[in-house]
Amino acid sequence: MFTLKIESPIYLLESTEKCYRCGAIAPVIALACLKMLERIEESEEWEDISIPGALILISNLSSLPLPIIERVQKFHPMWQKRYSKTANREYFMNTCPECDAHFGDHFLFGEPGGAFFPMNDDEASRINIHDLKLTGVFELDGTWSMGTGDVIWSHGKKLLE
Repeated sequence: MFTLKIESPIYLLESTEKCYRCGAIAPVIALACLKMLERIEESEEWEDISIPGALILISNLSSLPLPIIERVQKFHPMWQKRYSKTANREYFMNTCPECDAHFGDHFLFGEPGGAFFPMNDDEASRINIHDLKLTGVFELDGTWSMGTGDVIWSHGKKLLE
């Protein structure tokens, strides 16, 4: 878990995933940005981990500012802070609208073919990218990855209205 600062624009990624419990195809979301700083461990200094034009995916969010929570939950009210036995902690996660099961971030972000781990351009093109229309710099606690961000940014459907 890292303390992060993300700078607008902040994006909401929207995809689908099959529920492991009931088999429903459920909507799932993720946060992403293009500019991020990470607090250097045991220091008050920050390191810029951004790469120009590279989308950064944010997961395992244990804390984030209320304006982001409110905006995300308007898009996807099934995104809730819950306890995960697997992770042994609480974090904001997607939940199934049919059976209320939760989708662990590991499976969405860390498994090839997961909702936010596209294996090719076609899978990435099924991800919608929304601008959350928030301005400023926001501090939060979570993890990040860039591995599939470039293919999502290049091939995802940008709904940046």
